[in-house]
Amino acid sequence: MTDPRDVRSLFQLLARVVATGGASATLVGCCEVVSLGFSSWRDPQLNHRVVVAERAFLDTLERGETGWVDDDDCESICGPNDGCAPADLALPEGLPPSRAAVVCRQITPGGCRSSVPSGRFPHTHVRQGRDLVAAGDFYAAAAEDEAAAIAAFRILTRELRFHDAPAPLVRAARMAAADEARHARALGRLAERHGRRPRPPQARPARSRSLYEIAMENASEGMAGETVGALLALHQARHARDPQARTTMASVARDEAAHAALAWRVHAFCAPRLTAPQRREVGRSFWRRWDELKHATVGPPRLLAQVGLPNPTRLVTMMG
Repeated sequence: MTDPRDVRSLFQLLARVVATGGASATLVGCCEVVSLGFSSWRDPQLNHRVVVAERAFLDTLERGETGWVDDDDCESICGPNDGCAPADLALPEGLPPSRAAVVCRQITPGGCRSSVPSGRFPHTHVRQGRDLVAAGDFYAAAAEDEAAAIAAFRILTRELRFHDAPAPLVRAARMAAADEARHARALGRLAERHGRRPRPPQARPARSRSLYEIAMENASEGMAGETVGALLALHQARHARDPQARTTMASVARDEAAHAALAWRVHAFCAPRLTAPQRREVGRSFWRRWDELKHATVGPPRLLAQVGLPNPTRLVTMMG
């Protein structure tokens, strides 16, 4: 069994998930040809329509590895369509072999107000939403979150020292802040390369917190957020279209895996010092955030493909 506190074993586990989690997110267009094995489809950007078409016709269309159909062909099947409404969509069951279900979806021209699934975010900062339409928007938003994570680890360093945490744990938190500063600069360069510029973080004054409050934030932002951040960075290192982005994300992924392992070590320090009800709440905090990240809305399919992120179905599969 993988020990999440060990960086190497955690990184190897995440790498295996990325390698075996299914096809990469090379999405084009708004139509997905769905195999009969699916009984339902969850996606916050789906339109509420499913079209059943002749499989022989669908087999003649140009599609990527994931089954997404070219824009022009998509319009001929689905017609003009837009929207970003949430939906839990039940697909037709019992279709004959000659027929296939096509999920029709189209993102509005302006995109959806989205957030980047990221790592540790401090209680002192305000999350800034951004319309994620192009790669530059994504990299700018990611750079903003990395800049906020610098403060998160500086605060954690002070709090661990105050609560008499072991010196190696304090030192690892301090080093993580330096990692995040490097990530913010690298992602900022990627944003500018794609025509966008990160905004400065919006911060509130820090306040002293109990060990329980620290553990709650560590569960959601560290154990869940950093683990998912490392997983997604690994995926981007394999699938981003920009070679410079792949190189950058490979470096980010290793650091984020180390930060995730650090979060599990922080949990191991905090948990014995909490009451049983507090430990249960910490566990709930982790699973709530894990589920939120599993179903996070990032952006249109073409954006996911460009920056190398998994499509929503693949992400759910990867996260279990």
